[in-house]
Amino acid sequence: MMLRNVILAICGLLVAAAIVEYALGRATWLVIGLQAIVVIALLAFERSRYRPRIKSGSGEWVPTGEKFEDPTSGKTVEVYQNPQSGEREYRGSA
Repeated sequence: MMLRNVILAICGLLVAAAIVEYALGRATWLVIGLQAIVVIALLAFERSRYRPRIKSGSGEWVPTGEKFEDPTSGKTVEVYQNPQSGEREYRGSA
C-alpha cells in the first residue's frame, strides 16, 4: 500500500509540473510526453509488483472456520484459504 501511495504522489507531482509548465508557456510536447511515459512506467511497475505467482482460481479453497461481520455491508463473511498459494478469500454468507 505504501508503494502505491508513493507512486501516486510522484504521478501527481508530474501532472502538476506539466500544468505549471504549460501555464508558463515553457511546456513542449517532448516534456509532457516524457512525463506521461514516466507516469505510465510507474503505474505498470506498481501493477506488476503485486501480481500473485499462482492463478487465483487454481487450487482448492478450504474454509478456515473464521467468520466476521463486514463493517461496510453488515453481512457475515466467511474466510477461505487456498493451501497451494496461501491466498485468502472472503465470501459473504447468504
